[in-house]
Amino acid sequence: MHVRFPKFLAVGVLVCELLAVARPLRAQSLTVSVVSPLPGLIVNGTSSNSGSMTVGTSWNTRGRYQGLIETCLYMNAPLTGTGGNPDTIAAGNVRITLPSGTTQSIVGGGDCGVPTSTRITWNSGRSGNANATVGFQVTNLGNLGADTYSGTIYVVALMY
Repeated sequence: MHVRFPKFLAVGVLVCELLAVARPLRAQSLTVSVVSPLPGLIVNGTSSNSGSMTVGTSWNTRGRYQGLIETCLYMNAPLTGTGGNPDTIAAGNVRITLPSGTTQSIVGGGDCGVPTSTRITWNSGRSGNANATVGFQVTNLGNLGADTYSGTIYVVALMY
């Protein structure tokens, strides 16, 4: 017998992994960090409450080189429940609100050299710092069992 609990009991937890990539001859340093982490999202009905995460990028280039810095987010797997729970939440159901105000799926069009990533910042200059706050909400949940669902959000920064 499989018992389903009310959807408002489900909780989503997302963790982050960070990656900064720069051309070694041009970059003196490139770092990406999560300035304020994403809190757990509580599901009520077929969507979750909203939460936000702030991502910081800092860079410093050598000589006169003007770096072009792109920071992106992506997920490449669904959020999964704990234990024997077979329910999953597709990465495409994670909606993000970009600093520009645009809302879309976290599964984007291939920025930062990653096929499923979405650009959250684009900067240039010899050195600098940039923070971007991104909103999150999980939608189109259907009939999920009550559980804690977790997944990984990857944060990537590239310097060209």
